[in-house]
Amino acid sequence: MNALRDVYQRKIYALLRMNLAVNRMNKCVGEEEKANALRWVNAWLTVSGIRQFKLNSHSRKHVGTPSHTDST
Repeated sequence: MNALRDVYQRKIYALLRMNLAVNRMNKCVGEEEKANALRWVNAWLTVSGIRQFKLNSHSRKHVGTPSHTDST
C-alpha cells in the first residue's frame, strides 16, 4: 500500500516549487519569460495556501501616536 502524503508535505512541496519559480523569474531577461515565470509563482502560491494580507494605511499604528488619549 502506498503511503499518502499529509497536508504539510504537500504544502512544503508547493513552497519548494514556488521558490524554484521565483529563482527562475529572477534569472529571466525577456518580458515574456518573466510573465510566464510569474504565472507559475502565483500558481504555486495558490496551491501552497499562503494567505496574503493587504495592509492599508489605517491598519498600521503610527510611531509616536498614543493608543489612547488622556482627558486630564
